[in-house]
Amino acid sequence: MRAAGDANMPSDSDSSDDGRSATKRRQRKLVRAVEKGRTKKVQSLLRKHLKELRPALAAPLGRHGGTLLHAAARDSADGALLRALLAAGADINAIDNNGRTAVHVASAAAVQVLLREARLCGQQIDLGVRDRRGVSVCDVIQGGAGLTSGGARSERASGRSERARWEARLREEAADEEGHDAFYGGF
Repeated sequence: MRAAGDANMPSDSDSSDDGRSATKRRQRKLVRAVEKGRTKKVQSLLRKHLKELRPALAAPLGRHGGTLLHAAARDSADGALLRALLAAGADINAIDNNGRTAVHVASAAAVQVLLREARLCGQQIDLGVRDRRGVSVCDVIQGGAGLTSGGARSERASGRSERARWEARLREEAADEEGHDAFYGGF
């Protein structure tokens, strides 16, 4: 209870409202920084306020419902920006309203960068995720090879052997990275 002379002191509910509004402001700053490709700002915000910004990493943005990782992958091939989001907990397999992952919406230059950064952050990529048009993550990695004019691949072309080949390739690349890290001591 406040005394009569403490009229200018904020109440407990005022301070909790201030905390929520500060969190909302930081979340808006994070979204703007990702959309503008400001890597250092994103890294700074995540380093200082990760606990309160973590929900913003999974929150749907805009009418398509993509995440911040979708926006970063679509607009940038900056490995540091993608790494910052992935290391903070952004899900590489999160889907938007059209069933697309960040790999689906990534620019051509960003696909390989995104895959490398996800692997370095220890995230497993689900190669079988298909969007509404039937395009899988594996199809995107291959650069659209074998896509028909409608966007869907034939069942035979998207068989298990193709997926197994890509999973083996990703495992080999991960092993190469681990060997590099062991040799150079993580540098």
